[in-house]
Amino acid sequence: MEMRSLYVAQLQRMQCLGHEIVPFEDILCQMMDMIKPASQEYFVVQDFLQPECSQVSGALFDALFNLNKYLQFEQRDPFME
Repeated sequence: MEMRSLYVAQLQRMQCLGHEIVPFEDILCQMMDMIKPASQEYFVVQDFLQPECSQVSGALFDALFNLNKYLQFEQRDPFME
């Protein structure tokens, strides 16, 4: 619930900047797929500290707090990594 309320501010910014609106459910599903938390109900610190998550865990925080960085992450070419 807390993540959703933080994401509302980002949705408003996306609308104001004319970006495609990405529903919270899509963001959450994408983050669950990338981070693979121990529980499907919530994230814990240990989920973000897994070696295989270190490259992408920041994207979750960017989606909630830093729209510009999140949009850069979304627009990257995954085949260039």
